[in-house]
Amino acid sequence: MSVDVRRFAAGDEAPLRAIYNRQVAPVPGFSAAEAPTLWTQSAQGDRSRVAVRGGEVVGAVGTVLAPPWLYIWPLVALDDEAAAALLDVALASWTPDVTRARIGIRPGEEPKRRAVIARGFAPSIQFHELAHDLRRGAAAPTASGFVCHTGGAIDREAARALHNLTFAGIDSTAPLDVADFALMLDGPAAWPDATAVWAGPDGALAGFVIGLRGEDERGRFGVLEAIGVAPGARRRGLAAAMTEWLLERGRAAGVIEVRSGIVSTNPASLALHRAAGFVETGRKQLYDLTAL
Repeated sequence: MSVDVRRFAAGDEAPLRAIYNRQVAPVPGFSAAEAPTLWTQSAQGDRSRVAVRGGEVVGAVGTVLAPPWLYIWPLVALDDEAAAALLDVALASWTPDVTRARIGIRPGEEPKRRAVIARGFAPSIQFHELAHDLRRGAAAPTASGFVCHTGGAIDREAARALHNLTFAGIDSTAPLDVADFALMLDGPAAWPDATAVWAGPDGALAGFVIGLRGEDERGRFGVLEAIGVAPGARRRGLAAAMTEWLLERGRAAGVIEVRSGIVSTNPASLALHRAAGFVETGRKQLYDLTAL
């Protein structure tokens, strides 16, 4: 029985979440709260497609065009046939200004891995998946001379500009436009109590940290989504202090852990997280395809 591919529709998220979480266990998968947004917001929703066989949802793919990259995420597939059909649909969206495609695969997602390799993708970098158990005690680093601002006191455009500067040289990231940045601060997964900016003595933006939140079968968790320090404010302990600030927000909210994903080519961020008490819980291998 062949696979048919259609647009993503409400209600598709439940079977897709079940497929993905079963494949990647015991690594935490998609939570019930975040699954509905993965193909409508995290991916560019109008580009998301679902694979159906015999009336059963057997996979889905989302894509994000950020030239020169085509990011294929998320892609969930029950079997080889579904993975091949969805990957071909994603690659068909290639545009003249895109020169490379990238996809991430966790252990357990073997149908997807086989489809990717068969189409010429090659392993590139890895994402380290980290978590901090908030039931453990922690030190409280401080950084003098900086003032924290939250909520309406955040200069969003300045924070977005520093975010894009921070990640400009980091693999597998793309600049955030105004809508993307607003989604992190205001969307369903936003964590306003764990999102803030810090200003220096001159009032200029010195750093930012963005928290997200979710819930799965084990309880509520937080995500340290992004953190950055302006070049002129570095090496003064601000990044460590902002990290601990977010962890304290989690403890106060009764969150069980804070998670983060760091690309393997960002050693400074890996060192920051490990120094703060994060431990590795898994890795995701990225595969790249270069246009011929």
